[in-house]
This record gives sequence, C-alpha cells and structure tokens, in this order.
Amino acid sequence: MRKALVCALLFLGALQSPLAAAQSTPTTLSVGASDSDGGTLSYAWTMHSGPSGAAAVFATPTAATTTVTVDTVGNYIFKVVVSDGQGGSTQSSTGTIHCTRAPLNTAVPTLAGTAQVGMTLTATAGTWTNPDSTATVSYAWSWQRADNAAGTNTVTIAGATGATYTLKVADLNKVVRAVQTATNAPYAAARTANSAFTTAVAAGGPVTPTPVIGTTTGLTTATPSISGTSGTTDVIRIYDGGTLIGTVTASGGAWSWTASPPLAAGTHALTCTAQASGSVESTASATITVVVPGSSGGGSTSSSGGGGGCGAGGVAGLLLALLTIIGLRGRRAARA
Repeated sequence: MRKALVCALLFLGALQSPLAAAQSTPTTLSVGASDSDGGTLSYAWTMHSGPSGAAAVFATPTAATTTVTVDTVGNYIFKVVVSDGQGGSTQSSTGTIHCTRAPLNTAVPTLAGTAQVGMTLTATAGTWTNPDSTATVSYAWSWQRADNAAGTNTVTIAGATGATYTLKVADLNKVVRAVQTATNAPYAAARTANSAFTTAVAAGGPVTPTPVIGTTTGLTTATPSISGTSGTTDVIRIYDGGTLIGTVTASGGAWSWTASPPLAAGTHALTCTAQASGSVESTASATITVVVPGSSGGGSTSSSGGGGGCGAGGVAGLLLALLTIIGLRGRRAARA
C-alpha cells in the first residue's frame, strides 16, 4: 500500500517588485486555486520574511482573500499554503512588498507677497524628515482658496501647480494658501502640509474686460482655433481646464490662437482671459468644448491585482500567484 504522489502545477504572475504599502494600512492579498477532484480547499497565510521584530496581522488568515497590516518599515514576503484536506497541498508567495511611511513635516510652508488681486504670492517649502532611508522624497505644490481663515468652502485652484501664484479676480475677498505634498518615491506614501491662509484678498488695479470670442473652428480636431476681440494690445491667455496652454497678444484689438502642440485625445474645456498693461487679468470667458477623437487601431488590455494597502496618493496593487492544483485528493492503490 502507498499514497499516490500529488502533482501540483504552480504558475506565477508577473510580479512587480518591490510593491508598496503604507505602514499600518491594510494591504489586500488574494490567491486563486482549484482542485480537479472538486474538493474543498483550505488556506493558510503567514509572513514568510520581514524586518527584524516586525509583526503582521491577517484579517482572515484562512481565506483565499485577506488583508494584512504590518508595523515596521521594510520589505516583506507573505506565503499562502493551499490544502485539500486529503494530503495534497501547494504554496506560493507574493514576491517582495515594501512597507513605507510618509515623510514627516516639522515646519509648514510659508507665504510671501501682498494679498491683492494681480499680485504674486511666493511659497517657501516647509521642513520635512524622511523616515524611510530607501525612498527618495519628492515635492509638489498646489493652491487652495476658501471663504475665510477657518477654511470654509475650501477648493483647489485649477492649474495652480507651482511655488508661485498670481491672485485673480476669482480670489477677491477670499483667502488663499499653498499646499506642499511630499511623497516617498517609488512607493505610495504621501503627506501634505498647508501654509497659513492669507488675509482676505483685496481689490487691485483696474480689471481688464473679458475678451470676446467671435469665431471657433476645428472643435473636433487636435488643433482647434479661437479668435475674437479685446483691448488694443491685450495679452490673451488660453486655459485648458484651468491650465495655461497658450498666450497671444492682440493686435489692434483682434487676436487669434491655434492649438500648438496639438491637444491630446479626449474632451477639453477651453477658456481665455485678457490682461492690459498695468491692469489685472480679466475673468475667464465662456467655455469652449473641444472633443479630440482617440486614435484608431487595435486595442490593448491590461490587468492589475487586488487593491488596498496604499498610502495617500497611490495604490499598492498585488498581482499574486495563480495556483492550479491537480489531483489533491490522496488516493491509495492496493497491490498484490
């Protein structure tokens, strides 16, 4: 009498290594398995390796899909054993998952400048420390306006992504602040720090009248054209969803603009403003919608693993091993 040999085939997915998870944030782990004999499978998740002294807590360690939370920055490998209860089993691991922490802010950004329409505010970076020596910290800026210093109705200002910002008519009687975001690359952890709000933004010099759009062409192409009238030598700025994409100067009160470089495929919301010398930039014109068709040709497909386990600003997807188990039931054969 002898137990028949178990035949197990293991297929590993194309793992990304290292994958990112934010410290103390649950990360989803999942495995697919089948038994050709139709048996009931059981699962056992464990931490195969991790930083010295680290602990990992599985929400449901005996399920095909679970989440895990770790407590120490570093690299982890998790293992799952799949069994059929009849003597057959196989196992797989996730590959390397890097657990990180977001950068720590010790001093918030500061602002310099006059809170007046038409004036430029300049943000100075805050002070940060990096708790993860294996990651490189990068920084980005955004700007917000609100009704008051308490932050009522705070909104992010479209297209404002630099360390300087020129106050516009839309900011009048509002307050404005800079937001600095620090990210541990190539991992997913991020943290933001806000400057103090300005005082209420005061009126500036005379406001340039809004330009008039007279003609639009090519609104279903990548190179649309817009023309119109304004002050004699106004500077006309063209925005796409709040992001500056072009500038022209009126000549004799007339102006014309054609997109260059071409716009990307998709829907674009174009507006324009005018600014006369010594005056404040005008309010935005009515929106012109441009729809650029996508390129033709064969499609492509992509896949991603389970979600979860991500810090702010990123997702730590896990493309895990696919297990196929053949003949997991133990069988006995009698021999004479």
